[in-house]
This record gives sequence, structure tokens and C-alpha cells, in this order.
Amino acid sequence: MNVSVEAKAATSLTRFVDFLRERRKTDPVILLLGLVLSVVGIWYIFGAGGARSEVINGSALSAEFKQQVILLIAGLGAFSMLRLARESWLQKSAFPVWIVCIVLMLLVVFAGDSQNSSQRWLGVAGVRFQPSEFCKYGLVIMLAAAFAGRKLWPKVPRTMGFEEKLRKVFPLKLKRAWPGITALFVIVLIELGQDLGTAGVLIAILLFMSVWGRVSWKSLGALALVLVLCTGYYLTKEGYRSGRINSHLTRWDAKNLVDKGFQTTLSESAQARGGLLGTGPYTGTVRLWMPATTNDFILATIGEESGFVGAALCILLTFALVFRLLWHAGRMKGPFASLVLMGSATWIGVQAGTNIMMANAAIPTIGIPWPFLSSGGSSLLALWMMLGACQACVAAEARRKDEVAAENGNSGKQKGSGARNSSGKGPQNQTHREGQVATDHHRRWNGWARLSRP
Repeated sequence: MNVSVEAKAATSLTRFVDFLRERRKTDPVILLLGLVLSVVGIWYIFGAGGARSEVINGSALSAEFKQQVILLIAGLGAFSMLRLARESWLQKSAFPVWIVCIVLMLLVVFAGDSQNSSQRWLGVAGVRFQPSEFCKYGLVIMLAAAFAGRKLWPKVPRTMGFEEKLRKVFPLKLKRAWPGITALFVIVLIELGQDLGTAGVLIAILLFMSVWGRVSWKSLGALALVLVLCTGYYLTKEGYRSGRINSHLTRWDAKNLVDKGFQTTLSESAQARGGLLGTGPYTGTVRLWMPATTNDFILATIGEESGFVGAALCILLTFALVFRLLWHAGRMKGPFASLVLMGSATWIGVQAGTNIMMANAAIPTIGIPWPFLSSGGSSLLALWMMLGACQACVAAEARRKDEVAAENGNSGKQKGSGARNSSGKGPQNQTHREGQVATDHHRRWNGWARLSRP
């Protein structure tokens, strides 16, 4: 009895050690880039919010700085847990997570907290958070699971009548399209809270992941048409949105300089003042005048205090992380992992690019933070959760490669020794069959990823 218990304990311990070894096979570059961006963001948030906080609260440690430090610690904790998750667990959790996101957004619409005419937050026990930021994580995971689990569309006979198609084909199409339908529903809920920037990021994630997941061109065309019509409607639905576009073109006029063009012109002036190398740490003046200097317009502080060189380095670090995720997405053989990495790269790249263009006045102000650098606890926590999921996918791919290498090595030894297994029921043959099924599935779905590999 004791021998049996000891054997089970030893087996469990061995499995746990093997599990930890598998989880160690992640990409340190992703972690390093995320950490550097987060720390740089905290540095500039301290300077941007410290002057105002010292005047109001008598302390240079602003509320934004404290929140960012606490949420970075929480984000690293979430990252550490998610990077240990198995790819299959992430895939199974995708739809429950998405349902939670939908429920949270419904709560925001009906019982959310408002600020500056925007209703984006939920308050629980004195803590406010923004559910729409976690919807980005939920959408990436949900679409990855939906596209990875799709079966090939059956051929419909041309002789099938309209009524028969309506009865047999339409329910299948509706079932196949439900991930996109629910995504559009959440986007509409986010827009109702006057958060057009986040809605735009979710639209970009939906489009890029649909292309990467090999959605048919007809479906992509229909989706693009719906999005164009909806975007046009929402831009003209509220008068201030079209007015913001018009006033942006004349932001330097006297009537707009201290009103609708106030933050944009301050941001442009601050970056011009910074020149090549900047005015120096904590010497910028834009932080004294601009309300959103720690979040949407963090680039104004970076450009003024660190100049073009500092701003360019921050941009390069951000897009180095994006390209690293894209590089992994093209190498993944598993469809779910590849889609998760593609969706994450789209999220960070589109959001960062939009923020940079907004701060440089290339586009009107829409209110969107720079990933990792801007203040915002919900955004930072959701981003680190996403990086944890990406690392779990990278570890899963490394494990698959090790299994294939071990299988090839064992096959070579058996071939050299002349050993055969005529029954075909051995564990090695079973592993080979499972790997072949996964490879065949990958070939069917991931034509785009195949183009990016040699």
C-alpha cells in the first residue's frame, strides 16, 4: 500500500516538474519588451502627473502613478498565472470569458459610472474599472477559439432550391457567424458609452483575425460593408463627432485654439519644443496645462522631455513587441496559438498607432491610450493578461516541436534496429497519428501563416 502511494506521489511530482519545464520554454523577449515599456510609462506618468498632484495634494506621487505601479504588480501576477496555462485550457475558457465580457458591458450600459459624458466604468467596492479593456482580451481569445475549431464548409449543390437553402444552409451560416455577431453587439455597447477609440480597436481585431482565420471573401465583404455603414452612421449620429473632425482642420484658429483644439495644439507645441533630445526629465511645461497628459497624450510629455530620440525609442520598443508577436504567429502550427498571437499584435499595433497619430495631430482626438505607456489600470492589467496567454501559446508550440523531435528520434532508432509494431496501437504510433491530424488541420486552415514561413 505504501509502495503504491509513494509511486503515485513520485509520478505526480514528475508530471509537475515536466509541466514546469514546458512552461519555461517561453519567449523572454516578449516579457522584456513588456516590462521595459511598462517601466518607461511609469517614469513619464510620475513626471506628468507629479506637478499637478503636488499642488493639489501636497505630494509628487499622483494617483495615476500609484495606480499604475499597483496594477503593474497585479498584471505581472496575472501574466505569471496565464503563462502557466495549457493551450487547451485557454481555448476551453474562451467562450465563458467572452460571456462574462458581454454581461459586464450590459452592466456598464444600464448601471455604469459616467465621467465627462462617457459611461465606460463599473464600480465595485469602491474600485472602478473599465470592462471594455478586458473585452479586447476576451475578443482575441474567443475569435481564436471559434476560428480554430471551425470545420470546413460543406459544398452546397447548385440544384438546391431557395427554400431548402433557407431551411438547411441558413441555420448553419448563422451558427458559423455567431462569433462575429456577438463581437458587433459588444462593439455597439461600447459605442453607446461614447468610447469610439476602443470600439475602433475591436473592429480592427475582428477584421484582421477574420482574414488570418481564413474567413471567406464573401463573408469578409459583407462584414466590411456592415462596418463601413455603421462607422458612417456613428460618426454622424452625434453632432460633436463631425464637429470635432471639422474643427481639427482649423485647430490653430483663434476660436478653436483654446477650445476644441486645445489638447492637440498643446501636444504639437510640446513635441516641437522638445527638439531632438528634449528639455530634460521633469522640466516639461505641457504637464502643467494639459488634462490628459498621463494617458491619451503621454507622447506630449515624452516628446517634450526626451525629444525626438526618446519618442522614437518608445515607438520602436512598442512595434518591436508587435513584430515579435507577428513573428511567432507566422511560426505557429496550431491554429489557436497563431490566431491569439495575431490578435494580440493587432490590438497593440492598432491602438499604439492610433494614439501616436492622435498626439501628433494626424487624426482628430478620439481618446485612446498608448499600450503599456499611458496611465490606466484596466488597460495595463488586460495587456499583461494577453501577454501571459501569448507566452502560454509559445510554450505549447515549443512542446509540440519537442514531441516531434523525440518522435523522429525514436522512429530513427526503431528503423535502424529493424523493430516494427504491426498492431499500430503503440503510444508512438498514436502520437504520430495525432500529430498528423494536427498538421492536416493546420494545412487546411492556415494558408496565410504558411505564406509567411519559408
